[in-house]
Amino acid sequence: MEEGQIKDIIKKLTVRVKATTNRDSKTITEQGTGILLLQDNKAYVLTVHHCIYGKTEPFHEVLKDDIEFSFINEMCSETVIPIDIKSFKENLVLLEIDITKLNITDIKCIYLDRVYDGKKYYLRGFPKVFSEPHSFEAKCNEKSLNQITFKITVDRLTSDNMGEKVTEYISGLSGAGVFFAENHKLHLVGLVNALADNYGKLDAVYCTKLVDLKTFNIKLSELKVYNKKDINIPSIQKEKNIHYINQLIKSYNSDSSDLIEILEDIENSKYDRHLKTARKSFHMAETLRNFSRDNLPEDTYEDFQDDIYEGIINTVEDDYENAFKKVKATENESTRIAIDSYPIKEDKCKTIEKKGICHQLVNDERINWIEDE
Repeated sequence: MEEGQIKDIIKKLTVRVKATTNRDSKTITEQGTGILLLQDNKAYVLTVHHCIYGKTEPFHEVLKDDIEFSFINEMCSETVIPIDIKSFKENLVLLEIDITKLNITDIKCIYLDRVYDGKKYYLRGFPKVFSEPHSFEAKCNEKSLNQITFKITVDRLTSDNMGEKVTEYISGLSGAGVFFAENHKLHLVGLVNALADNYGKLDAVYCTKLVDLKTFNIKLSELKVYNKKDINIPSIQKEKNIHYINQLIKSYNSDSSDLIEILEDIENSKYDRHLKTARKSFHMAETLRNFSRDNLPEDTYEDFQDDIYEGIINTVEDDYENAFKKVKATENESTRIAIDSYPIKEDKCKTIEKKGICHQLVNDERINWIEDE
């Protein structure tokens, strides 16, 4: 997805939020930014709590008719009033709007309750200092502060001489969506909520995660569950010239008193079970690799594979009576490596995939069981 496409979609999804109420004979207006969510033929505007109800208690008493949304783009040319309001724990506010008022084109966005380091993030909002909406780029400072918030550094959010005026400068950006794009898909991971410090010295901003959307029955992106049953293991004949298979045969020969020249020699031998298990583990790891590339942030699987490599390399480099003993020692060592951070939460990597990654590393020629002649 090109940068122009990313910004065009975010532009269509970004909404100006204005909430007006009366207190003690005074008119109070809160202004900020919201994000359009589309799901199940319904439309919502998502924003942070203080854009509607104010920052301090007692919070404003706001009715539906007190809130207005302006899209400032071709998505909708008129001011829209919500038809329902739901708020949660002073974090997020979800406001349903009439979907028939929108000129919806093919807009797709994935909502995530997790944040990743190393991504280029995009946000767009309505800082009061600008007469028009303004776009920013950002990076994530840390994976997570807690279950609800995370921090980003926004490029050119402030200038060095802004000083105490930074709060005024940035006011109105609250509620702006924090997006990244990957695999031709746009992902929303949170909303801007507050400056990390009163002076914005480091251009750091606290953001609110989307985890509370689950309470509203909004479907956050559920990664496809990696299904171990969906493994395609080719016939052994198709694999006879593959590097990891050749390395396994050499390891068996280093242990065997009978020369193994072809794959058929392994059938009914003491190595038959190991070869079948090794092949299954390799293809399960390959399926996991392909799944990760299609469904997870870039380089997630490579980082995972690197963790296995670092965990087994000392074992690989040890001395053994023969290469087959090295294979088994390395496989066993791989199963002891904790991969708690790997983001397939529904089905974490199990023993057989870890062993399979050992054979992937051989096939990728990062390690060998026995040196090729």
